[in-house]
Amino acid sequence: MKILTTLQSTRIRITEPSIDDIYYIEQSDDNGRFYITSEKGYNGYEGDGHSSLVQAITHVNKMIKNYFLDRCL
Repeated sequence: MKILTTLQSTRIRITEPSIDDIYYIEQSDDNGRFYITSEKGYNGYEGDGHSSLVQAITHVNKMIKNYFLDRCL
């Protein structure tokens, strides 16, 4: 796994070259919590979000790791 984390102007972009999806972490102006979305339809705004940026990044890394575990790669 080669997880790439890029800081953009209003969000954090997280990718892995083997996965055809891009994850984004954004902070809500309403409640200050961090939410995860992706280009392929993952929508973290339906949940409670994460209280810290570290928790959100850890969650994305876990989702990417599970992608490879599910496929026995």
